Amino acid sequence: MKNQKQNGNVPGQTLNGIILAKDEEFYDTAELKIMFKTSDSTLSRWRKKGELPFIKPAGKIFYPKSFFNDTLLERSLQELKKPQKK
Repeated sequence: MKNQKQNGNVPGQTLNGIILAKDEEFYDTAELKIMFKTSDSTLSRWRKKGELPFIKPAGKIFYPKSFFNDTLLERSLQELKKPQKK
């Protein structure tokens, strides 16, 4: 599902350390619950701990896709750099 929300952010503005692009796309809570097979309470806990950047325009929570793309890419590269077990 493609969510592109007008969030009032300007290019280069940061959200919890993540630089947002002008055309930043976002996941909503339902999409993250499916992707990570998790619950509302787990997502809430991660938000409170500062582990997930989010915005909340008009009461609905959205998460920047770039955070997940960058984080998953970084973790994949770290896995590739680990020595192979024989």
